[in-house]
Amino acid sequence: MGHSRILVIDDEPEIRNTIADILGMDGHDVQTAQDGKDGLERIGRSPFDLILSDMRMPEMDGQTLYEHLRHEHPQALKRIAFITGQAHDLKFGVFLRDTGAPVLGKPFTMHQLRQLVDQMRSTLMSEGSATNEEGMQTARETEYKRFMAIYSGNSGQ
Repeated sequence: MGHSRILVIDDEPEIRNTIADILGMDGHDVQTAQDGKDGLERIGRSPFDLILSDMRMPEMDGQTLYEHLRHEHPQALKRIAFITGQAHDLKFGVFLRDTGAPVLGKPFTMHQLRQLVDQMRSTLMSEGSATNEEGMQTARETEYKRFMAIYSGNSGQ
């Protein structure tokens, strides 16, 4: 697998920079944002392969970011994961469960972070492969129908 463009959104500079450093050492192109508002602006300027977002942040929290993405950039929804210490908090727990987005609880290890990124990349690649295979099948069917239309037209002459 190649390397990914990853956006890390967290209001805590130490966490944000540590995640960026770890993933950068793995060869990923990592950008950071200090809150959901900053992250949403960056997503609007350029798409990312993966988005790792904290839940509890000033200005715009992870849940509000997700709702904005749902309306403005729905393709990003399958690319987001939440890194949070609030996975079991009543306010966020139900939301996280309902989104089905991957969640990495704080504190986490470097291995757990890398595992999350690898799993998300694998899922996206397999979904992309399935989409490509479906597209190829549709193209083959279209080509076959075109051939049959020509063949049928020619056989009547």
